[in-house]
Amino acid sequence: MNQQQTNEKLCLRVPAERSKEGEIRSSARAWLRDRNVPEDQAVDVLLAMGEMFSNAVDATSTSADVTVRLSMMIDAVTVKVFNVGPPFRVDTQQREAECERGRGLGIVSALGAMKVRCAGGRTVVTCELPATRYQRWRT
Repeated sequence: MNQQQTNEKLCLRVPAERSKEGEIRSSARAWLRDRNVPEDQAVDVLLAMGEMFSNAVDATSTSADVTVRLSMMIDAVTVKVFNVGPPFRVDTQQREAECERGRGLGIVSALGAMKVRCAGGRTVVTCELPATRYQRWRT
C-alpha cells in the first residue's frame, strides 16, 4: 500500500482487490483517531469509505489501483475514492426488494453529501460527512 499523510489529508493507493479493504480501514481509523473524530462519527466515515471502495473495486479495470483520500475540515471529513474503469449508473433510490446488490451508494448518500463524476475512463466518488450539530472536531 502506498500511503501519503499530512496533518489534514490521508491518501492511500492500493491494488483494486477486496482484500485491501482491511488495510485502508486500519489506516483511516488511526488517522481519524489522531484527529479526535468521535468514534460514532468515525464509524460513519469508515462505513462510507468501505462502500465506496467496494464499488470502485467492482468497477475498476483489471490490474489497476484504487485511490482513497480523506481530508479533514473543522466540521466535516471528506472521503474521495478514485478508480479507472467504465462509468456506472448511480441509483440511490433503488428499493431493497429490487436487488441483492447495489445499495452501497444509497447508504453513502444517507451518511453525507455524495457526488459521482465519471470522465476520461476515471470515476471519482466523493462524500462529505458532517460533524454533529454540537460537536466540532479538533485538528
